[in-house]
Amino acid sequence: ENAVHTLKDLGVSRPKLSDPVNLFLNVELDRNGTLTPKPLQSRAGDYILFRVLIDCFCVVSSAHKNTGGWAEGVATALQVKSLNSVP
Repeated sequence: ENAVHTLKDLGVSRPKLSDPVNLFLNVELDRNGTLTPKPLQSRAGDYILFRVLIDCFCVVSSAHKNTGGWAEGVATALQVKSLNSVP
């Protein structure tokens, strides 16, 4: 919902958005498809580097608090950098 509202505010028309991916959440998926929250394994300072090969929008969101028992610990701020270099 955050992405939909933000893109609308920017006047960007969008196709159907794909399902979000939570890169730092730790869950177990059992054979029945049930998701079970597990203790967080990521720490402040962990990072992910993406190489984007096509023009695209990348939407980043961070929960301001842990809800629904889906995380243990404290949510920390995200830092997003664009390297803007093509090898």
